[in-house]
Amino acid sequence: MSRFASFVCTKQNYNHLDTFRKGLNSFCRSLVTNPRSMASASNQPTRDELSKQDKTERKKSKESNEDNEGKSSPSKYVTRGSSTLRQTKEEEMKKIKEKFLKMKKAEKRKLYKCGENYNVLDNVENWPQHYSKKLAQDEAMSRWWKMNKKNVAAEVNDELNNKLSLFCGDITTLEIDAIANAANESLLGGGGVDGAIHAAAGPNLRLECELLNGCSGGDAKITCGYKLPAKYVVHTVGPRGEHPKVLESCYNKSLDLLKENNLTSIAFPCISTGIFGYPNMNAAKVALGTIRKWLEKEDYAKNIDRIIMCLFLKKDIAIYDEQMQLYFPLDRGETDHAAGEK
Repeated sequence: MSRFASFVCTKQNYNHLDTFRKGLNSFCRSLVTNPRSMASASNQPTRDELSKQDKTERKKSKESNEDNEGKSSPSKYVTRGSSTLRQTKEEEMKKIKEKFLKMKKAEKRKLYKCGENYNVLDNVENWPQHYSKKLAQDEAMSRWWKMNKKNVAAEVNDELNNKLSLFCGDITTLEIDAIANAANESLLGGGGVDGAIHAAAGPNLRLECELLNGCSGGDAKITCGYKLPAKYVVHTVGPRGEHPKVLESCYNKSLDLLKENNLTSIAFPCISTGIFGYPNMNAAKVALGTIRKWLEKEDYAKNIDRIIMCLFLKKDIAIYDEQMQLYFPLDRGETDHAAGEK
């Protein structure tokens, strides 16, 4: 009896489920044929009504934005917070910069990473001195000059020649107004001279660079030098590969910043050579040609004490020893005689 009762219960349950399934299918079919039926039952808007409502809200929002155009009130709290935080950082950096820029030399020299191995401007030979000391008695250089002097396009200008220097050493040891940094677009440090400058300047340099929003290729931005012997750092982003116009812009923009900030001395590394892939010889020609043209503008040269080409690799030293004679030629009346004519 118990087994039969169990069977009956099971069959009854099945019948109930089958009835429920048929009812559900019927209800679903009614929704397909009449979508408003469920919406009416639950008092909810249909898809079409939601779409119309969304369009109406967007229209109202657009009209509201047009009415508020030009007003300073921020739309989101996050924007206000970000702006306030940035303003706070800028105020803090301004105080730190003023501290370093007003610091006495004797006090600041205690912070130099290079210790006492810094180089003041008076100890950096200008171009005529460099030539007389290193190249005038070099017979190989004399022969090179005889073969290439026909390529000189510039006139002899003693005033400009005295404003150029070739420095073979570490750019972070120069105690001058500014040094140029061959930076990347982020301005947050990298390898090579970029990393060396950030390391010698200390963490404040990166903190200030974070507020500059990067730098595009061919442009330049200026920061404090902090623990560097140089007062300022001019960050410029050179081209990747050989793009002369962009490289010209790097030198022009950097020199313009020097003039705008009433600075009189700057040292340049070899921008875009190395991992950026600009051929060393061609990069040197662009650098020297651009600097020469910039100095010849109006009275630009009058307010410049020194532009230093900072060299490290032997091939760059050899290239600049030669190319300087073409872009900043010297009066060779006595020099050629000293070298001996052969």
